[in-house]
Amino acid sequence: MKVCVLAPSPNPFMLGGAEKFLLGLTRAINRYTAHEAELLKIPVRDWEFWGLIGGYQQFSKLDLSYFDMVITTKYPAWMVSHRNHHLYMQHKCRGLYDLYHLSGSGEELPSHPSLDKLYSMLNGPREREILEGLFDELFKLKEKLPPHIFSFPGPLTRRIVRFLDEIALSPGEIKSYSAISRNVAERKDYFPPGVEIRVIHHPSDLEGFYSSSHSYIFTASRMEDLKRIHLLIEAYKRVDSDMEFLIAGTGGQEEKYRKLAEPDSRIKMLGFVSDKALLAHYASALFVPFIPYDEDYGLITLEAMLSSKAVLTADDSGGPKELVTHMSTGLIVRPEIGELRDAMEYLIRNRERTIEMGKKAKEAASHITWENTVKKLFEERKIIYVKKKGKEKIVVTTTFSVYPPIQGGQKRIFNLWKSLGKEFEILLLNIGYEDKEVEIAENFREIVISRSERHLKNEEKLAKLLGHPAGDVSLIEGYKDNPRYVDLLSRETKDASCVVLSHPYLFYALRDVYSGHVAYEAHNCEYDMKSALFSGERKEEYVGLVKRIEKDLCDEALFIISVSEEDRKRLVELYSIPEEKITVIENGADFSRAKRLTDYEKVTIRERLGIPKVPVGVFMGSYHGPNIEALEKIEDMSDKLPDILFLVFGSVCEKGLSKSPPNLKLLGLLSEEEKDILLSICDFALNPIESGSGSNLKLIEYIAFFLPVITTPFGIRGFDFDSNCLFVSDIKDFPEKIREVLSLGNLEKMLENTWSVAKSRYDWKSLSERLSIFLKKSLKNL
Repeated sequence: MKVCVLAPSPNPFMLGGAEKFLLGLTRAINRYTAHEAELLKIPVRDWEFWGLIGGYQQFSKLDLSYFDMVITTKYPAWMVSHRNHHLYMQHKCRGLYDLYHLSGSGEELPSHPSLDKLYSMLNGPREREILEGLFDELFKLKEKLPPHIFSFPGPLTRRIVRFLDEIALSPGEIKSYSAISRNVAERKDYFPPGVEIRVIHHPSDLEGFYSSSHSYIFTASRMEDLKRIHLLIEAYKRVDSDMEFLIAGTGGQEEKYRKLAEPDSRIKMLGFVSDKALLAHYASALFVPFIPYDEDYGLITLEAMLSSKAVLTADDSGGPKELVTHMSTGLIVRPEIGELRDAMEYLIRNRERTIEMGKKAKEAASHITWENTVKKLFEERKIIYVKKKGKEKIVVTTTFSVYPPIQGGQKRIFNLWKSLGKEFEILLLNIGYEDKEVEIAENFREIVISRSERHLKNEEKLAKLLGHPAGDVSLIEGYKDNPRYVDLLSRETKDASCVVLSHPYLFYALRDVYSGHVAYEAHNCEYDMKSALFSGERKEEYVGLVKRIEKDLCDEALFIISVSEEDRKRLVELYSIPEEKITVIENGADFSRAKRLTDYEKVTIRERLGIPKVPVGVFMGSYHGPNIEALEKIEDMSDKLPDILFLVFGSVCEKGLSKSPPNLKLLGLLSEEEKDILLSICDFALNPIESGSGSNLKLIEYIAFFLPVITTPFGIRGFDFDSNCLFVSDIKDFPEKIREVLSLGNLEKMLENTWSVAKSRYDWKSLSERLSIFLKKSLKNL
């Protein structure tokens, strides 16, 4: 595509942060995408009202139809009309929006007979067709009325600009909405109500960040009141330390701040510094304080973090808070002299901790690159993150990506929570192995943050130590090596009514950043599960750690969701939990997916797949101890049943086979569509499970596809079936039971009865409805 990045050029010109951002964005589109971009700017005197209105008029008349796409980031450029207009907002005219209250101009509109026609227009429909007449009327009034009528900022100029923005940014004009920060995205009246907004953090135009020493404190900023340099100076005057505090930057309040700092020889006002000097100052700092009021984004924060420096910011600083995690990559305190002094002294006295925070800060910010920025900007999907009015937000966390759902745990979370978007706003906030954001359904989305390199190395060591994969257990304490995830967890849980831990392993991470209501979705009794799976000298230590975190979560949880009555009883017994605290929501299947094939269709598909004309059995499972044991049993029984073909799929196939019998095939991971086809053409299903916790979701999926199921007694735990619904046998008798099932005549009646019973009890739709009713009741009086 031919892309136009459209913007105002400040008159008089100054190469500020906005201009550098636009240059970087245009350059990145050309460098990292298949598109061609041009930066087009029109001079605008946006510091005075009539210059600003002239800008709105100029942009409204631009014909950019020769471009395939237009990106605007700022007023008044977004007044342009284009068929493919995308907004990536830096900010609105803040003096007329979120900072208007500081002007003292009031709300009352001026009264004058000549204004009647203008007010009629402003009270009319927000349509582009009105613009020409509106601009004509405004410039006529400019000549008629005294200047104070159009004071800027003032109530009338505020009303006019907001009216123009409503037209420019209406959903009929804009194809997609993005913002440079969550702070910008959440500001009142910045975006039309109900639109989808992506937050896309962009990098600095500076390159070559490094860290060389930790010799002084450093900050850089425009010298303006909103940057609150005066608070930092006053706070540092009260700090007991010999360390120098260097402050770079120029602006309207520079002389005032110089005089404020003069009595303290430790505080050095550097004035303007070059980019090279700025990088060097960051590199030698111990930490960087940056405490602006309600900053849009705050590149100083990002630049400090990429220089491996901890950042001190304030709890009302806006954008910087999105990047800094308290006590992990820096400190977040109230913008009061006493608290700032205490925070500075803490960072100075705890030098090694501050340096470690700086290292984590670099890791947390390293994903913010121009390549990632334009990748997200050009993604077609739109990620909703703004909380929907009237819906309570529930955050669900676990230690793996859920979408697309392939394995049992993924399927449970996906199917139980997906339908709840009708009643709640559901966010799956997970830590996995690859960054991902996806809107799965209405009010149901998933954000996945990948594990850090440091964590992955420790996770690998732990797996060797315990003789089994331990990605979940590694996060009990290892969450501290994942500041990006902890930071996102902190931000996304601020407006949550409840956080549900689907598995307990992120509970300590959550409690570091969130003090609200928590719940536990127990897929298993994790203590029992890990006791059976782990080995080695450190087994008891880590099994004990699992038991401790599971108990702590059970004690604190508002409620607990168990998958089976057996697990419910075990959790009560193990952790002395009141029975009424636990509700059982069983595992299920999507019965609408299953297609029942005719015998002819089965034969035809088998021929196409090259499957021989022999009975075919199927087993599916994840790479999980009980499933690995089951695969070994199937390998043994395949020797005794050479005329039967056994097909196995799922990540359990990664285990491999010891003998590789010709009638046992490992198919690996299958897509949902492939799985559906395979289950539709098999003759029977196996569930040779003899250990573990929770319940076997695979059992219900087999039944949903009208398969006769041969299972161990242990394999049906958690489900309520009559003896005539399943073929139950001890594992040693499976070969004989398989022969028996294949020798039986017409099983249609039995299979239909089993299917009907299972659907009435274990269809995901009905299970999800039960969960919805339970949640509404549980959260009602919070």
